[in-house]
Amino acid sequence: MLPSTTWLVAGDLASRAVSDISSFAADFHAFLQVMNEQAPPVDGSLRTRVRDHLGVDPGSLPVIGEEVAIYNRVNLQLALDAWAQGEGRAIEPIGFGAPNRWMGVELGDLLGRSNPTGRGIDIAPVNYTEAELPDGARLRCVEGAVLLITDGVQRFVGLIARAQQRSAGPPPFILQIAAVDQDAVSGLLSELRRLRHELNVYRGRVVAVMRGDRHNLFDGQLNLAYVESTVRERDDVILAAGVLERIERHTIEFSRHIDRLCALGRGVRRGLLLYGPPGTGKTHTVSYLASALEGRTTFIITGASFGMLPPICRLARELAPSMVVLEDVDLVALERTMPGQGANPLLFELMNEMDGVGSDTDIIFLLTTNRADLLEPALAARPGRVDLAIEIARPDPLCRRRLIELYGHELSLSTAVKDSLVDRTEGVSAAFIKELLRRSALLAVTHDDAETTVVSDTYVDAALEELLLASDELTRALLGARHDGDDPGRPDIATALRRGRGRPSGA
Repeated sequence: MLPSTTWLVAGDLASRAVSDISSFAADFHAFLQVMNEQAPPVDGSLRTRVRDHLGVDPGSLPVIGEEVAIYNRVNLQLALDAWAQGEGRAIEPIGFGAPNRWMGVELGDLLGRSNPTGRGIDIAPVNYTEAELPDGARLRCVEGAVLLITDGVQRFVGLIARAQQRSAGPPPFILQIAAVDQDAVSGLLSELRRLRHELNVYRGRVVAVMRGDRHNLFDGQLNLAYVESTVRERDDVILAAGVLERIERHTIEFSRHIDRLCALGRGVRRGLLLYGPPGTGKTHTVSYLASALEGRTTFIITGASFGMLPPICRLARELAPSMVVLEDVDLVALERTMPGQGANPLLFELMNEMDGVGSDTDIIFLLTTNRADLLEPALAARPGRVDLAIEIARPDPLCRRRLIELYGHELSLSTAVKDSLVDRTEGVSAAFIKELLRRSALLAVTHDDAETTVVSDTYVDAALEELLLASDELTRALLGARHDGDDPGRPDIATALRRGRGRPSGA
């Protein structure tokens, strides 16, 4: 073991070494700053181009800017393109070399004299990315560039780049602008915000809410993706008598007469809950409403995207009239009842967001659930959030016949087969009937080589038997077939269907 005096001497030497290094670093940094200020400009450097454009040294100009969400990047590009169409206006993007764009770039860092590397940053190709437009076209968007902006005699310098990375996944963008006239900078930013709002590509569209991007679903950034409604015809929505009419009255008809309702002092924000077993047509109905409510922006929120509820509600207010759809909201309630978890904040966040939307804002909150019993206590404790709750039940005989007609209209089913299926499918869901007829058609085309395939009751029986196999219990559950125990007074679905099957006839 070394004596204590040895440790004291070693510690003193180390302290002197650190002090000498720190002193040298400070002196060297000051030397670089002096040399940077004294050296002549480098032709072709970024700072030289900006100085020539502005007519002044950009290093001392204050910078004003704002973050732009990933989903809003396309709207910013549309706004810039539209602004540049004005008389005497132009925007020239200039690429620049940066060591690590993903760590964040600031306009002041690129142009400031205090940064020894700022004046020597080289011009490089502009970074672009393509964004999808609603019509399927692609828009080329500037992702990393300095902007030389001209508005008549006024000159600006701007920057579009990634903001500093604060979490996993791509960071948002920043838009920063500098000029001699600070009021002009504020005016330009204000006009670009107005154009982004007017030209917003999501207005009147159906969009799915995503957390992060397609490559990183755990990122906390909000993103949006266009969704095509799969149900456009009213006749394709098959519900019990009067149910669809009640839903339409609260949504479509309400929207048609909204001006008159406002004149009568009625609030226009409304909440609607569709509840019932899986596979009965709740999502199907939502798709139809999204298509029928023309001009209304619809946001579809599922699963992990529930965490994006606050920014989506802000966007829904901005793009009103709108509809916020929360599918399978019972999943949130299930989390709330887990032992040790306490009150689930997402469920109460939903209630708070619905409270935060003024009654005069035309927003529909549409919730779907398989377990209304889990939601009822929370909704009853905060009355007024949901104005109408409608059960989407398993199809009755009339609905089952209509579903067989809908999903079997090209299968050449005989009247006898249809009648038999109506009787034998009591207690199943619409999804079950659709899958049953799909499997029937598959069996027919794989066993019948005739040019005209006839889906006889033999193939229907075989498909039904296949779905009733014990090994297919999970499939039946996924298709929303009634489970044993749903109604203690009735047999399980497999037993009920087998009892009604009867003897198959020949092909």
